[in-house]
Amino acid sequence: MKKESFSINEAAQELNVTKQCIYKKIKTLNELNDHIFTKNNIKYISKEGLELIYKNLNSEQSNDSLNGLNNLNELNLNHLNRLIENYKDQMELLNNQHKNHLNDLKNNYLFQIESLTEQLKTKDLQIETKDQQFLQQTKLIENMQVLLKQNQDSNQKLLEDKKSIWNRIFKRK
Repeated sequence: MKKESFSINEAAQELNVTKQCIYKKIKTLNELNDHIFTKNNIKYISKEGLELIYKNLNSEQSNDSLNGLNNLNELNLNHLNRLIENYKDQMELLNNQHKNHLNDLKNNYLFQIESLTEQLKTKDLQIETKDQQFLQQTKLIENMQVLLKQNQDSNQKLLEDKKSIWNRIFKRK
C-alpha cells in the first residue's frame, strides 16, 4: 500500500531535495496549506501536497532551463551578430582593396597607353622623315640618271666629233 502522507524528511528524500527546499515550498506555495498537518509535533505533507511540490519544482527547472536556453540563444545571437559585423567589415575592406587595385591597374594601363601613343607618334614622324628622305634620294637618282645620260650623249658626240676629225685628217683624197 502506498503512503498517503510524508514527513518533511521523507518528502525531501522522495523528491531528492533538501529539507530546506521543502520548508521553502511550504512557505511560498499557498495551495499547500490544505495539504500540511502536524502530528506529534512532526509536520506531514499529504500525497497531493507532495505532487504539488513536485510539479512546482519541475516548472522551476523548466523555467530555469528556458532561461538558460534563452540566455544561450542570446549569447549565440550576439556572437552571430559580431561575426556578421566582422564579415561585413572584412567584405568592405576587401571591396576597398579591390577598388584600389582596379584603380591602380586602370592608371597603369592609361600610362602605358599614353606611352605607347607617344611612341607611335614618334615612329610616325620617323617614317615621315624617312619617306621624305626616300623621295629626295629618288629625285637625286633621277637627276643623276639625267646627268649621266647627258654626259653619255655628250661623250658620244665628242667621240663622233673626234672620229670625224681624225677621219678628215687622215683621209686621203
